[in-house]
Amino acid sequence: MQQLLTKLSKHNYIEWHRTSGDIVTDLFWTHLINIEILRAFPHVLIMDCTYKTNTYYFPLLQIVGVIYTNMTFSVAYTYMNAEKEDNYTWTLIALRSLLDDNCFLGVIVTD
Repeated sequence: MQQLLTKLSKHNYIEWHRTSGDIVTDLFWTHLINIEILRAFPHVLIMDCTYKTNTYYFPLLQIVGVIYTNMTFSVAYTYMNAEKEDNYTWTLIALRSLLDDNCFLGVIVTD
């Protein structure tokens, strides 16, 4: 985990994480370029979570946006320790903190 956090920092990613003792329970990351695109096209966000596809069985939440040509772009990712309301709330608060006060998300689509 220390190696991953170091690489994210080295390559100018924005990351937040929550811990329980010394264990990272949730990890949110994105790149500034993704946030700049989101600020330009904040109309539609699509969120989907995969689970049981990695060694630790942590769900991976991928957030993508849609631009005016109907193409998608990556906005952010979160490894969560569980698919619970608290984890989604924490992720959305982290994402919202990266946006300007004048940037309002239009629609969030999820399953």
